Amino acid sequence: MGIYDSSLGSWVRQNRVNRGEREGVSSDDKDRLLELDRENARLRMEWPASPSATWIEAWYNRRRLSSVLGYLSPIEWENHYRHSTETLAA
Repeated sequence: MGIYDSSLGSWVRQNRVNRGEREGVSSDDKDRLLELDRENARLRMEWPASPSATWIEAWYNRRRLSSVLGYLSPIEWENHYRHSTETLAA
């Protein structure tokens, strides 16, 4: 027949999963996951060009206060850090 035993065994196991006789991910679910992965990749590529991404990067992320940065905006923290390192270097 020209088919390896391992291939035939895989097909039989997958058929049992598809029919609900064995636990696992069905072929339909695998196809849906692949479709969602492709859509996710497409959306990730579109995200940087979206108006929302532009607003978040250009305005919100630069001005929001961060508890990690001592409740300073990232720009304020960078200015403070730069000033303190310049003072130490002098």
